[in-house]
Parts: sequence; C-alpha cells; structure tokens
Amino acid sequence: MYYHATVPSGYGQYHQSNVSYLRYIVLVIIITTALGTGFIVTRIFAGIRPVNSELSAPSVVTKPSLSTPSPPPEKQQAPIVAPTSSSNYSSVLKNDLTAWQTGQKGSNWAFYIKSIDGGNLDVAVNESRQFEMASIYKLFLIKPLALKISPETWLTTKITSRTYADCVDAMLSVSDNPCAQAIVQKLGTRYINQQTKSYGYNDTNFSRSDYFSGTVANTGLLLTRLYQGDGYDLKTKELSLGALAKPKKIEALRGACSDCHVMNKIGVNNGVKHDAGIVIKNEKAYVVVIFSDHADWSKLTEVSKIINDYL
Repeated sequence: MYYHATVPSGYGQYHQSNVSYLRYIVLVIIITTALGTGFIVTRIFAGIRPVNSELSAPSVVTKPSLSTPSPPPEKQQAPIVAPTSSSNYSSVLKNDLTAWQTGQKGSNWAFYIKSIDGGNLDVAVNESRQFEMASIYKLFLIKPLALKISPETWLTTKITSRTYADCVDAMLSVSDNPCAQAIVQKLGTRYINQQTKSYGYNDTNFSRSDYFSGTVANTGLLLTRLYQGDGYDLKTKELSLGALAKPKKIEALRGACSDCHVMNKIGVNNGVKHDAGIVIKNEKAYVVVIFSDHADWSKLTEVSKIINDYL
C-alpha cells in the first residue's frame, strides 16, 4: 500500500515568500557589516532578545551637567618621609636636640646617644662639657674595685656591714652613698683617678676637692664597655647590669619608653640631674646619656621622649 503526501494548498507560495524574506535579511546583514554599523540589524531584530544582554546593550554615556561642574580632586597631604639611613637620623636628632636645648633658658645640657650592637646612630651634643657627676661617679668605681679586690670574693668579703657585692648593688641601684664612700676610701681617689685615665676617660676627674667631674662622652664609653664586657669579667658585668636594671624612684629614660629594657644610673646633687644608661628597644641596644644643670626632671623626661623616637 502506498501513501501519498498531500501538500497543503498555498504551501509553495508560502515557502517562496519565506525564502525571499531570508534572502533579504542575508543581504541586509552583508550590507550593514560592510558599512560597520549594526543599526539596521538592531532595528530588524528589535523584538528578539539577545542571549548576552551585557554584550549587546548599547553603552550609555552620561554627560556631566554644565551647571554643576565636577569639583577638583582633593589635594592629598604629602606623607612624612623618614630619613633613609642611620646617618641621616643622627644628623636630624642632633639638630632636634640642639634646637630643643636652645629653648631651655637658665639650664645647661649635654647628650650622648650611640648604637652599641652594629647600628649607626651616633649623636653627641656638648659631649666634652664638664659637669659635676653627682652619683654618676659610682659607675667609675666598678673596674678599679675589680682590679683591687677580686670579684670572686665580693659575695663573702665585707667592706662595711655589707659585702662588696651588696654594696655594689646598692650604690648602682638605689645610689647608696655610704657604700660608695667606703669603696672610695678603700681605693683612694689617687688610685681611682689613675685607673680612670688609663682607661681613656681623660675628661673624668676624681682629683677635685669639691666634687668629681665628668662628661657624657666618657660616661657613654664606660657604659658601652660594661655592656659589651670589655674589660669586665662576667660576674662583675652581670652584677652591675642587674643593679642598673632596677627601677628608680626618680628617672627619665625608663619613663620615656614603656616597652624598652633600661639599665641606668641617675645622679642628683647641687642642681645637677643626670640619667645615663643602656636602652634596649626592638632588640637593639643603645647607650643614652643626658647631663643637665639647673633643670627639672620633667625636662629630662621630655627630651628622653625626643631621643626615644629615634631609637
């Protein structure tokens, strides 16, 4: 049995019409492609939703209103650039200290700040000016004492009612005067002075009848050597630094840096106020020595904070 497909009437005409329409569309696409514009195609296929609307959507440019012009960009403040080397830090700190002391009317100042463990910070202001040392002189008794009396015997040998070890701790931590005076009497000022000069502390003087004098530079050099164990045996170094690490009733260096480890000696007498010590900050060690005459402790703390910013 055979089946015959019946073509609907008008089908040929409809098919021919569609073919003609498709040919027209193809011709339009070719023309618009050649002209580089999709305007006609877009109009023809306006009813067809594109697959990717982001790609086919025309871009819209918003023109700024002429009546409300865009404000100029806000001017940014230039960042503060820190010095690029320790040598620059040294010169800037020295200038800051020199300017600061100029404003301190009626008082005299000297400063010595130096890196100990490989840094390049090195600042000295009035480093050779002579000051009454007050209790700073007690630092200079340690090495002559160690040469005269073996540190091995300090724990068991008495000099007053205390042992040498107790006296060294007391005169460095709480600035005990009877202990320091007993050591000076035991050694003699002539011997102390000779030993001091032999170590290179030429600006430190124990021969004056009124007071012992010295400089920030000599004091800073002594503290550096003590910290490094240069000329000091291990027991003497540990005993001395341990005593210096104890907080004092009045001081400046420790209060200027709460996160620092400070080993310092203060001196107060006849209007002079000194603070000299080793300051360890961010695992770096510095020697910081401040001598002043006719100044307040608040000023020593103030200048200590200035110095701390550079450590």
